[in-house]
Amino acid sequence: MRSIHPLNHQWHFSPEFREEYLEPTFSADELPEIQIPHTMTLTPFNHFDEKITQGIGTYFRDFSLGKEAVDHRIICRFYGVMNTCKVYVNGVCLGSHEGGYTPFEYDLTSVCLTDRQNRLLVIVDGAETANVPPFGGVV
Repeated sequence: MRSIHPLNHQWHFSPEFREEYLEPTFSADELPEIQIPHTMTLTPFNHFDEKITQGIGTYFRDFSLGKEAVDHRIICRFYGVMNTCKVYVNGVCLGSHEGGYTPFEYDLTSVCLTDRQNRLLVIVDGAETANVPPFGGVV
């Protein structure tokens, strides 16, 4: 039987990426808690410079699985991450995705643990990339 568990709440955000974020001992609790969807940079109403939205940010979300998750597939679906990203679970890179307007998903089954907390980490790069829509005249 299929069950869906939204993960939009209880994320932590850092407006940068540091290698220590991938360490299992790193505590994201010191970072501000946010909800998804989220913008990495607040833009002023009276002035807009495209460059301020093109930084790197890191999102963290801890979650646990119940014993009912044993022998089931665990899929995490993203409905859009602007513009490119890399997704990690418990320090293992599951892959990367390009294109902010397209959904994608990863099978977390092989890297999730049922006996302790799991860490979902997403490194987002908002930089314009000529070969990734919507930038570079591709659309």
